[in-house]
Amino acid sequence: MFIALVAMMAYRGLKGVKNEEQVRGEETEFCDKMPEKDRKAADNALADEEAMQNSTHLRFKGVPIDGKLDDFVRRMKAGKFRVAFVRNGVACLTGDFADFKRCVLRVETLSNKDLVSTISVGFPARDKWAALSADYYHLKELLTEKYGKPASCVERFKSSYVGPPRSDFDKFYAVGDGCTYKTVFKQSNGEIVLQILKVDIECKVVLTYRDKENCALVKEFAKSEL
Repeated sequence: MFIALVAMMAYRGLKGVKNEEQVRGEETEFCDKMPEKDRKAADNALADEEAMQNSTHLRFKGVPIDGKLDDFVRRMKAGKFRVAFVRNGVACLTGDFADFKRCVLRVETLSNKDLVSTISVGFPARDKWAALSADYYHLKELLTEKYGKPASCVERFKSSYVGPPRSDFDKFYAVGDGCTYKTVFKQSNGEIVLQILKVDIECKVVLTYRDKENCALVKEFAKSEL
């Protein structure tokens, strides 16, 4: 599919653009000479690209957070993510993201419909507070440059009977119980949430993308069951 699409685009570039009518005629002639399988694949790829460009949904790696799970996974695979599993409306993939190696990507759909609504990226687990907080602040800086000033930001530790944690050792072991590091970036079509979390037994930074329109459907479905 990719080869067929590239070949057609290369053909356009080599022929040059004299006028739109001539270009369309030449592309039609070129496509007519392609094998049926390749022609259909190229048509589907172009239609898919056009649909993504016209989408108003929040995006992850340039891909709208919308559509069927299989379609979204296919687009992530094209971006070099590898599928770990797909089951019960959730897909788990692994790959590199935002200068980090071996990230875990979780793609979630609505509970009652095959419609992608939320994407979460788990960054590599850390075993020291210095490394964990460095990941958080690095990503926070990059996100601020891209999305602007955060809508909200909470970075604090809950005080215990001996007071707030003072050492990096204490801070690290407060993750998941008394540590709140959370920055939210609001967009017109959704939100991006950066957090330090304890996932199972690992401490890591998690970045979540929530599409506004599709997540609203979750709320409407929940209200319908009340």
